[in-house]
Parts: sequence; C-alpha cells; structure tokens
Amino acid sequence: MRKAELRGIIAGISLAACANAGTVAVQDFDGGVPAWSYSVDVAAFSNSWGSGFFGLIDKAAATTLDYSGLVDTIFAENDLNHFPDGTNGFATLTFSGVDITGLSGVRLSFDYDIEGYNASADDVKYQIFHNGVGQGEVLLHDGGVDPDDSEGTTAFAIPDGVTNVALTLSIKDNGDTGYSGFDHFKLEDGIIFAPDDPSSLLAMAMGASTVELTFGTNGAGDTIVICYDLDGSFSVPSGSVPALGQPFAGGTLIYSGTGTAFSHTALANNTPYYYKAWSVDGGDDYSDGLEADSVTGLGPGAIAFVGVNADGDDDIAFVALTTIPAATEITITDDEWGGSSFDVQEGGGLWTAPAGGVAKGLVVVISDVSGTPVASIGSASVPDSSPNFNADNEGIFAIRGTRVDPDAFLAGFSSDGDVGFTTLARTGLTLGLTAIDFDGTDGMDDDIFAYAGPRTGKHFQTNYLPLINNPANWIYENGTGDQSTNGVPPDLPFDMTPFLSETPTVFVVQ
Repeated sequence: MRKAELRGIIAGISLAACANAGTVAVQDFDGGVPAWSYSVDVAAFSNSWGSGFFGLIDKAAATTLDYSGLVDTIFAENDLNHFPDGTNGFATLTFSGVDITGLSGVRLSFDYDIEGYNASADDVKYQIFHNGVGQGEVLLHDGGVDPDDSEGTTAFAIPDGVTNVALTLSIKDNGDTGYSGFDHFKLEDGIIFAPDDPSSLLAMAMGASTVELTFGTNGAGDTIVICYDLDGSFSVPSGSVPALGQPFAGGTLIYSGTGTAFSHTALANNTPYYYKAWSVDGGDDYSDGLEADSVTGLGPGAIAFVGVNADGDDDIAFVALTTIPAATEITITDDEWGGSSFDVQEGGGLWTAPAGGVAKGLVVVISDVSGTPVASIGSASVPDSSPNFNADNEGIFAIRGTRVDPDAFLAGFSSDGDVGFTTLARTGLTLGLTAIDFDGTDGMDDDIFAYAGPRTGKHFQTNYLPLINNPANWIYENGTGDQSTNGVPPDLPFDMTPFLSETPTVFVVQ
C-alpha cells in the first residue's frame, strides 16, 4: 500500500483552467448532477454526533469538522465501531464505474476532513480503478503515523485513454474521539494538467560574486527554466520561453535546459538574490515552481578550522583566510547535512565579527561552545540550541545564513568521513581544500584536534587551504577523561599565532 503525499493541495493541475472544466459525474450528497452513484457495505447508524455515527449529516450538525470544503450535506462518521452498530474493520464507500470514453484531461477529486485519529487502528484509504483494474490502495490518513488531524482536497489526473473510472474509499475509526467527513466526489474533463515541479532547487553562495544553483528535472524530464530577481516578487509564467537575459515571470531568465547545475556569476557583493524554477512541457504549460535564495559574501575557504575539542565544554578555532567584514555572522553547527537541508538538527552557535572586522590571518577561538560561548575576537551566542561536539562520528560546518536556510558553507570538519559529514553534496566544499576528514587516519574519532603545520610564508587561500585541510599537518589525541588539559599535546588553549602571508620579493633597480 502506498502512502498519500497530498495534504490539502491539488497537485499537477492548472487551477486557472478548472473554471472551464466540465462535470462528468458528481456526488455532493445534495442532489448534484450528473450524479455519481455509490453504495456502502456497512449500514448507516446514528447514536447522535459524538456518540457513534455513520451516514449523511448536515455539515452544521457535524460540529467537530471545520474544513470549509465540506458544505451542506456530507458523508461522515464518528466512532465507527460503536457497539452494537458499525464495524471494527473498514467501512467502504464504492463509487460505481463512470464511462469516460473519448474524454481527455479527466480529473478525480474529493474533499475531506479527518479529526482525532490518534491510534494505529484509525485509517482512511482509497483506491482508483481504471477500466476495472485497481491502481493500488493509498493511505490518505495513517492514524499511527500522521498527526491527529488532516483536511483538504485531493485530486488526481486520469490518463487519457482510460475509458472507465471507479473509486473506493475505506474508513476505519475505532476511537471515541475520531471523526471524519467527505464531500464533492467529482469527475471532470477538459482540465489542463500542469507538469510537476523540478525535483529540487538549491542556491548556495560561492563567494562575493557567484551563486551556485543546483536542481533536477521532474519525472517526465521536462525543461527547467529559472529566473532571478532582487526581491522575490515573481509572477505566473506563460507563453513560450524567451531568450536568456530577457524579462520573464517577474524576473530575468538565466537558465533553460535539463541539466543539474548553473553558476550565476558577476553578482554584487553582500546582496540577496532570489530564484524561482519551473518545469515547462511541450505545450508551454508551467508548474507551480520552486523558490530559493542566497546572499553573496564569504564563500567556501573564507575560513578554515584549525582546532576542534570535543572534551570538556567543547571549543573550536578557525583562521580567517580573507578579510571578514564587520558584523559578519557565521554559524558553527554540528547538524547533519542531507544534500539539500540539515536533516538532523543538533545545535548551532553564532559568531559575530567585531566592528572593525577581522584581518586575514587572525585566529578566532570560541570557548565553551556547548555552554555559554566566549569568542577571543568578536562575540559568540546561542540563538536556539547549543552544539554538542561528540568524540566519535562528528561533523562540523561553518555556514553563513541560518541552519534552516544556509546562504553559504565556509568550512567543514569530520572526525569520521560520511558518518560525520553525512555528505558534502551541494555545499560547495571540497575535501582536502575547504573541508577536512580524519577518516582512515590515526586521528579518526579522537577527542581533540589541532593544526600544527606552517603559519608563515604562504599565500592565504592558495597555499594555506590545502595545508590546513590535510590531516598530516594536525596533531590529535584520544582517551578516557578530558584530553584537553592533560599536558599531552594538543591541549587548550588553542594556538592563536596569526597566519602570515608570503614575503614579497624586493627588487632593487640600479
């Protein structure tokens, strides 16, 4: 059995075209025509609403149901297994087959409101039949998994060429506080079905002038078109896709194709950019669209971690490899990145650059990360929950933006490969250059780590980044107790000696 993915939405259908739809069959329990006949396999009963009910009822009397899509007479139930009526199993409404021979753009839809389904035995499922063949039962509401309540309109496109459509709706409610209602079972034709949205859209700043967009086509492989603007005020696209660089859908078109990535370049620094991506099919029908945004500024390699302590109160150190402007905010988090979002939320500490900014080469140490953090330069705080570095399988990221909506990844650290990072996909970070991993080394899953390589005579990002992100240039220690204060290097405090650039060659002209 499949699980329904729709909740209170109509997917894959151009709502603007619905006004022109023709009604093929309808069952609204108020005499709508042409009527879609139905039958039930459990006799209607009423012990009054709230004390066991199954059958037709005026919406006003079904006081627990509040979805506006249910109107006048509806089919509803409460405590379906109320003794001696009802059933402990499923009660099924069967909507008879409807002949749709020669019709196209057919849609099946119905409204529902489910309240108080709080046990695994409380479920609602349906099955659509094409030419008498069931297409598989789908759970509309799973009482053992979903929240107690759900409501909305669910709708499905019937493939052209199908000549007969039927539907079953099965309800199982064994709780006193369970209620459900249904209305407006309809078959309509002449619907314009929009393509599905692209599978994903992510915008990540790669620095002061570039935002990297990553995306994927929908299941049909439809063309993706992407626009940008500076305020997110996009409009509904229509017509043929114009040439790149032209105004379109309230923004400027920057991409059209079926690829997976695009670099938006030559951008202004410290500026928010908004993006929207649509799928478009051969008939110039557009999907609803996906949105993403990012703020240009510091990008991968702007800083690098040079110390991590998972013992005691947790501490971390990083070096600025480019000048960090005043008031810049960087979040240090041990959340787990899933490729498009932080799937596991653990915690994040916020560091803010001081009024004068931070010169490149300076080392910033944040102490007591998991408690009340203190920064050696700038300030540190905890906006919500503190990170808590683990001695094993830990991954740490430095990001701009929020953990919910990161603008850019600046640096990454893992004590144990993908178990720590989870993944670096779509972060813009590169292992060995802007991220470090101790998997397979003697330092794997150790407690405290410190960079012990060169700090003088190198170009900041060209030379220092590969040195700092090479485990061979680090020292580390593991063991029981607190390794950060045992007198065996590395220990706290972390080395704050600044990193210095290469000395320029001076030529004397005689």
